[in-house]
Amino acid sequence: MKDFCPRCGSKTGPFIKGFCVNCFSQKHGLLDYQKEIEIEQCPRCKKANLSGKWVELSEKNLANFLDKKIKAKELKSEKKEIELLAGDKGFAGKVTVTGKIGKEKIVLEKEISVRLKKNGCGNCQRIFGHYFEAIIQLRFSKNSLDKLESKIKEVQSIFFALEKKDPLARIVKTAMQKNGVDLIIGSNRGAKKVVRAIEKNSVEKTQVSTKLYGIDKNTGNRRYRYTYCVRF
Repeated sequence: MKDFCPRCGSKTGPFIKGFCVNCFSQKHGLLDYQKEIEIEQCPRCKKANLSGKWVELSEKNLANFLDKKIKAKELKSEKKEIELLAGDKGFAGKVTVTGKIGKEKIVLEKEISVRLKKNGCGNCQRIFGHYFEAIIQLRFSKNSLDKLESKIKEVQSIFFALEKKDPLARIVKTAMQKNGVDLIIGSNRGAKKVVRAIEKNSVEKTQVSTKLYGIDKNTGNRRYRYTYCVRF
């Protein structure tokens, strides 16, 4: 007598414990997952909040995130493949899970909808709240003032490279002065690296000063803002 599924009547195998794969999966819930997932994305830096961390919204990072969200039950030696298609408001994910129950090979295909929700990340919110840790003062003599614009562009290019690893390494604001410009910087760590790169062409040793502006609530340590004066 030919096997058939008592639930749907299908005669197409394989059969697991008397049921076809689809009915067995529906009855026993072989995959634990959400059909719709909402992810926060920062409208400025475009990073996404994946598992509590703001990271680049790359196909690899998103696939790894979804992989952790999909739990297989009863399947041995399961393998997951995730295909992502970008849409207007998010992504559509096709998930293929392959594994075994006993000796039978099981292939399950599911679809997941990923919706993006705009929400500023912590670093961008701090920057827009005028948070800064350092000031770089570029000062020029009358004979070298014509180099101001090119020096600003040089500094900007360095910060652009640093921002990939240090989100606060940005020029928050610029304030023009008679003999130069003040660059307000989000990250003191970034400011230090920039100063080291540009002070090679300075005419004097860089002057550094600090100003107390608060206390860290978590550690109790004093927090300072740094000012670097570089003369050309």
